[in-house]
Amino acid sequence: MKLGEYKEWITGMAELLAFSWKPKVIGSDLSLRWELTKRAFNALRPGITQVNWFFTGACNFSCYYCNSRGGKDTGLAEKEQGLELIVKKFSPKVLNITGGEPTLKFDELLGFIRHAKALGIFTVTLNTNGSRLDNETLEGLADAGLAYISFSYDGIPPKDDKSIFEKASYDGQLGIVPIIQPVFSSLNWHLRDEIAEQCDGVAFFNPAIVNNLGLDYSSREASPPAAEEVRAFFAKMASLRWWSRVSLSDSFYRYLSKKYGTPYRCNDFNWIAVSSDGRLKHCSEFGTDF
Repeated sequence: MKLGEYKEWITGMAELLAFSWKPKVIGSDLSLRWELTKRAFNALRPGITQVNWFFTGACNFSCYYCNSRGGKDTGLAEKEQGLELIVKKFSPKVLNITGGEPTLKFDELLGFIRHAKALGIFTVTLNTNGSRLDNETLEGLADAGLAYISFSYDGIPPKDDKSIFEKASYDGQLGIVPIIQPVFSSLNWHLRDEIAEQCDGVAFFNPAIVNNLGLDYSSREASPPAAEEVRAFFAKMASLRWWSRVSLSDSFYRYLSKKYGTPYRCNDFNWIAVSSDGRLKHCSEFGTDF
C-alpha cells in the first residue's frame, strides 16, 4: 500500500474510533465499545471486497432521484445460495444490503444477515429509509449481527421524519454504527448545515449530491446545487478537526471539495453488486457509483 493510502487509512481509523468511543453515541457499555472498535479495524482494512446486494426492488417511498426500484425479487433461499457462491469465489469482508426498501421483507432480511454472518462475513451494513423501524426491530437487527445502518434522510418529504435521529441514537446504544445519508439537490441544499449539526454526536454524516447518482442526471423537480457551493461546503467539512467530524472518513469530503462532478467508481474499491433478481453485475450497470 502506498504512503498516501496508509495516511488515509489511519485518518479514517482515528475518526471512526473517536466516534465509536463517544458515550453520547453508544452509551457506557465497554463491551459495545470494544465490539465497535473491532468492527472499525475490519471495515477500514485495506483491500477489502464489498458486495452491494439489492435485496428488493420494492419500496414504500417514491423519491424523485431513485433509480433502483422495480424488478423481480428472489426468495430467501435463492439469496442465501447466491451469497454462498459469492463468498466461495470472492471471500468478501463487507456485505451492504440496499434496495428498494429491504425492511419491507424484514423476516427475510434478518435471516439473510444471520446467514451472512454464519458464512464468515464480518461486517454487514444496511441502507434504509427507516420508516418501518422501531426499537424492537432495531434490536432484532442488532441480534442478527448488523454492524452499520445508513438512514436515508433528506429533510424534505418523504424523508423528513426527525425520529430518524432518535433511531440512529438507539442504534448506537445497541452497538450498530448509525449513518445519516441525505441526497442533496436544489430542493434541500439550504438544509445542509442543519442536517450536519443534527448528526453531531448521534450519527455519521455521509451525504450524496443528486447529480453524482448518475452521470446524466436530470429532473424537472430538482437540479444540482451550484458546484462552487458544493466544493465550499465540503471543504469546510474536511477542515474540521478529526475528533469533531461526523464523517466515516474525510476522503469523501476531500473528493467532493476538489473533484465534484466526477462520481466515485466502484471498481476503484473492488466492489461487486447483485440485483434484486439475483444477477451478479458491476455496480456501474445500475446507473450509480454509490
